[in-house]
Amino acid sequence: MKSYKKIILVFASASLFCSCGQWLDIMPEDTTTEKELFSTFAGYHSAINGLYSTMAQSELYGQNLTWGFASALSQYYDNTSSSNSMAYSYTEKYEYNTDEVRNYAEQIWTTAYNVIANCNNILQHIETADPSIFPHYELGEMDIIKGEALAVRALMHFELLRLFADAPIVSTTAKAIPYSESYPDKFPARKTTGEVLEKITTDLKQASELLYEFDVVVNNLPNGAIVTNPLAFYQTGDSNGLFFSARGVRMNYVAVNALLARVYWYANDLENAYKYASEVYDYFVKTNKWFDYTTFSSGDTERTRAHKLVTEIIISSYRVTMGEDYQAVIGSTSNNNAYYLHNMDYMFQTYKQDRDDYRYTKLITSVDPTKGTHSSIKYKVAESQIAETEQALIPIMRFAELRHIMAEYLAKHDQINEAVKILNDHRAKRGCITRTLDENMSLDDFLSELDYDIWKEYIGEGQYFFNCKRQNAATIRKGGIQIQMSGKYTLPIPDSEISLN
Repeated sequence: MKSYKKIILVFASASLFCSCGQWLDIMPEDTTTEKELFSTFAGYHSAINGLYSTMAQSELYGQNLTWGFASALSQYYDNTSSSNSMAYSYTEKYEYNTDEVRNYAEQIWTTAYNVIANCNNILQHIETADPSIFPHYELGEMDIIKGEALAVRALMHFELLRLFADAPIVSTTAKAIPYSESYPDKFPARKTTGEVLEKITTDLKQASELLYEFDVVVNNLPNGAIVTNPLAFYQTGDSNGLFFSARGVRMNYVAVNALLARVYWYANDLENAYKYASEVYDYFVKTNKWFDYTTFSSGDTERTRAHKLVTEIIISSYRVTMGEDYQAVIGSTSNNNAYYLHNMDYMFQTYKQDRDDYRYTKLITSVDPTKGTHSSIKYKVAESQIAETEQALIPIMRFAELRHIMAEYLAKHDQINEAVKILNDHRAKRGCITRTLDENMSLDDFLSELDYDIWKEYIGEGQYFFNCKRQNAATIRKGGIQIQMSGKYTLPIPDSEISLN
């Protein structure tokens, strides 16, 4: 497997993370060998930080897996009247054999497996590490390192599985992707979808156990503070050192358990998905208010409003240049470069009563009213003095998804009235107060409303394609039409990996 023939020992780049309070410890310039790297606690810190640095690159969450490639797959961009030379022209047409799509697929595959290989390297070294080299061993320093490496390994495999294998609803026994657990892993064998999902959940459950003590018992950093100070979870502030800060851009305990809910949802295991979603939501949102809905005022403008809904983000990546990167591809108003959200007006005209939805009134901006073109401002560089930390955040999962999971489970288990209550409450928090859903509506009508809400929720975050894929939906929304999706949900494994068995 090409990704494993030349593994790079990554470490944190100051250019990517420096404005996040300098929470990353940079590996000393003279520490060049693997043996030296893992001889001190600082080396382990640098190796872990390097995982997140790589994940924030454009090949993964910095673009491809969020507002870029994955959003094009989700049909959020309109390229019907533009040149095929523009970004994602062939991606939105699902022409997977073109150079464009092959290049994106190769970027994602290679970079994700590089992160996985580094996870495995860290895990192998931490198993035999001398506890005396860790100054905060009593806080669970080794458990944090191991737990985060396991969680990142699971997350990367999950992203690859969602792109390069059939959805579990189609088959759990067909060969999918390799699940690598050793370093170096030169000849990994492909596992079935079911086997990969089992390994993902196993890694996440182990990570959850390892991270609980620090994140919930010892640290307890947010404890309501994220609501009063929305950036508290993403900045420094731990007296034990920088490595223990900014848990919001790490695979912390809450992130791991929320991801378990997403994984089970994708696996069509609604019972376990509901279990983890409700546990996370009830404890960390509803009861203890670690997270809460972002509020808007009537005076919010594009210059001042909260672009990222930061108080709601459960899993996040971090990239200092995020706003500028997005602007260069999506935000240009030049006729030659403009690449807009697809026909947003059509979607909201379908439900005219929902024109008060904040996801429309606060998070979408009109680029050219004469053409009906609109753009998301989630990543836009604000003209006001917006905090650098919020600008750099890249949402990977927000707690709204937990509510969607809970609602779907209840609706499909003869509790449609409770499901509607959840969705009505969520919609009200999003400003939809002129239309209340009927608690006695049919299951089909409810699932249609849920699908529409999911479409609105994840603009610029790349999740709608995977929501359709997990259900093997026959069509996917694109403005006023429905695209037939037979044979279009699974990307071919990159040509460089054809030797995989």
